[in-house]
Amino acid sequence: MVLFDNSLFEAYKEGQILDLRASLGDGDPPETCDIRVQIRKKLVNSSSVGSCDMLVDILDKTLVLTDGAVPETALLKLFDRRFSVVGRMRHKLPLWTSEREKSLVHMALNSNLAPDEIHRLWGDWQLFREETQKRMITTRQEQALAIELSDTCKAELFTYAFSLRSLQSINIRRLLASVHRDLAPRDVLMGIAASDHFGFSGLLLEPLFGYSLADMSQHFPRSS
Repeated sequence: MVLFDNSLFEAYKEGQILDLRASLGDGDPPETCDIRVQIRKKLVNSSSVGSCDMLVDILDKTLVLTDGAVPETALLKLFDRRFSVVGRMRHKLPLWTSEREKSLVHMALNSNLAPDEIHRLWGDWQLFREETQKRMITTRQEQALAIELSDTCKAELFTYAFSLRSLQSINIRRLLASVHRDLAPRDVLMGIAASDHFGFSGLLLEPLFGYSLADMSQHFPRSS
């Protein structure tokens, strides 16, 4: 039996509540907690890194920062391959649809084809081959984008947490936490590597607007 989180097949919308796993600090392993946020406003996705950006309200008080602060609002950057417009354009992928996602889930399961579908396709070998090939291509394309966005998120996290640590809340946004949203189908036949492509990493940042990490240098004081 496969248990799906319906959110896997739905676009983000204002007012939606998201369950996230947050990691705080630079401990090994880092301190983690479950948090719930509500989307207040979706932001225009103009980021060159392809993240999905949104202003969120933090609904519970479990996210306590190292200085004891309990943030109430944040900028959430989710590196979600489904809605990464820039990433999909770069990989020449069509815009996301729920049907495409269902096809990807279908291929990720080791059971592959249901018996009734095998019976339907067996009488037409050409159709069987074409549909199987199409599913495999879709899977490889989506997985490549997922890996790229995951690596980009890790790079941004390192930049905020280490390279620019002393500048947080001064010249750049403060990093509140790194987060993960897990929407993987609950199926014992799905391998760990496959299920990873249905989980999306992200950053929870101080909601300062007007610039991005990419054009950060424009906001530093210039010497006379």
